[in-house]
Amino acid sequence: MIIFYDSLGGAGGSQTLKFRICKWFKEHDISCALMTNDKNDNFTIKMFEDLNIPIFSFKTKNYLDCYEILKKLDDNNLKVICFTRDAYLDIEYVKYKGSMFFYNVLYCIHPDTLESGSKSHKGILNAFITKYYKNILIDIIDNKSLVMMDHITAKSTRKYNDLNDDVVFPIWWLPMYCEKIENYEEIIEKSYKSNKILTAGRAIFPFKGYFMGLIKDFDKLCSEFPDIYLEIVSDGPDIDKIKSFIDSLDESVKKRILLTSWIPYDELNNKILECKLFIGMGTTVIDSSLKYKPSIAVGYNTLENKAKCLFYEDVHYNTVDESCKDDAYSLISKVMNSSYEDYKKMSLLSFSNTEAVYNIEKIIPEILAYKTNDMKSIFNYKNVFIYGLYNRMKSKNNKGN
Repeated sequence: MIIFYDSLGGAGGSQTLKFRICKWFKEHDISCALMTNDKNDNFTIKMFEDLNIPIFSFKTKNYLDCYEILKKLDDNNLKVICFTRDAYLDIEYVKYKGSMFFYNVLYCIHPDTLESGSKSHKGILNAFITKYYKNILIDIIDNKSLVMMDHITAKSTRKYNDLNDDVVFPIWWLPMYCEKIENYEEIIEKSYKSNKILTAGRAIFPFKGYFMGLIKDFDKLCSEFPDIYLEIVSDGPDIDKIKSFIDSLDESVKKRILLTSWIPYDELNNKILECKLFIGMGTTVIDSSLKYKPSIAVGYNTLENKAKCLFYEDVHYNTVDESCKDDAYSLISKVMNSSYEDYKKMSLLSFSNTEAVYNIEKIIPEILAYKTNDMKSIFNYKNVFIYGLYNRMKSKNNKGN
């Protein structure tokens, strides 16, 4: 039995990742379930209910409920996969209090997952949280409970927590279905004739602030390519900033930009098939490459449009960090100006190079076989006391905000 413990809010990359893994499990008769303290997103919930994936919810910090759920699902071969640090610690606390023994893994799928401290806390509280997190992180690493999705996430974790470069983490590359499309040559030919650039992602700044840099670049691209179009599929807390920026552009540019609200996964796939070039980060860049699309993985935590290369040239990096100073403009121009033969070569390499790294048929067996050093909780009486104090302080601080 594999249990995913995470929020179900928003149909973003984390949710589609869990959906793909659960789908693979169902296809291979492996039991799985979702456990959450946030069951508010009907769109996401329906995705999993359509797969007949059980969803167990409990009130935040109600550890007795959490214990009862885990006890009910424990089949002597239980593995819990968490996606946030607090979720992982919640499970370790329940293991300690309930004397439970099973594998618990923290799978980091965001470069900022293990940023020390908390931006929402100030002063003494922030210093306390930072020290607490750094101390317990060593125990998590020593137990081999910490797994990264890629080199960028590993690098940022070392940076945030003052770890030496020789600290190496296991990596589970994001598992993707890599099915070869039968009419791929027809798709490549149609894509080459298209003049559309597509990007998709949640409007959350500064992490995905690249939208602003891309729109700025597109303003210049319109002079170089008279028939070019840009479609942005997005929604989220900063969507109004994107709308305002588009509205500030000249009418001749503005009419070439289509802003589409978030759409179901299948509809997004169809839009990917129709574009000539995809620009983004994370799962969407991998997904587009598997549909024979030349793609550009751009940087995070910046309002500029930065990239080091076309994605197929180094598929181990589905985003780039703040150290990247190269503009994506020249890469966009390269694809839009390419001959058909060059475009076809880029398209074929996009699929083959991506499939070699992210094939779900190779990665999921690795996840199933993975074992931490110990199944017992990393907590001791001292950690439990600090953890309880930390949660009380955090709860008090949140009420004051």
